[in-house]
Amino acid sequence: MASAAAVDDAAGTLRTPPRTRRERQRLRTRERLYQLAVAEFRRVGVARARVRDIVDAAGVVPGTFYFHFPTRDHVLLELFRRNAARVVARLPHGATGVPRFLRALGDAMIDVEVEVADPLLVRASVAVALRPPPGIVAAPDPIEAALRARLEQAHARGRLPGELAPA
Repeated sequence: MASAAAVDDAAGTLRTPPRTRRERQRLRTRERLYQLAVAEFRRVGVARARVRDIVDAAGVVPGTFYFHFPTRDHVLLELFRRNAARVVARLPHGATGVPRFLRALGDAMIDVEVEVADPLLVRASVAVALRPPPGIVAAPDPIEAALRARLEQAHARGRLPGELAPA
């Protein structure tokens, strides 16, 4: 289970550590539903996964699932966000050149996909993050933010061609 300080809400916004017993329980339930949903996605695929099977395994009612994850796509967005955070954590810090940074980024992305051990599930999460269905607002992509920051640093140091805007 993720540490309390690292748990985000369904919208992907950073939260403070839970202060009440009820909030800690809510976060534990959300994490359990997330883990069971990912396991079900692996077992039968995202398209064939049924919320009923997930909530039965969790011992909760369907409304509890929908409170935490209004759709299965919200689970995929959470998976993407967690994987993206793992990628960003592996990126070099400090002043590194753009080519080294891009190699590290590619290596980190491949490593995380291998660790997840389900390329189809990783790709489904990326697809939802890149093109969220109507009504879903995805959180900012931490990988894009890290890449943009590195390119802006290189641009400020004159390491990128002038006509190439970091964005």
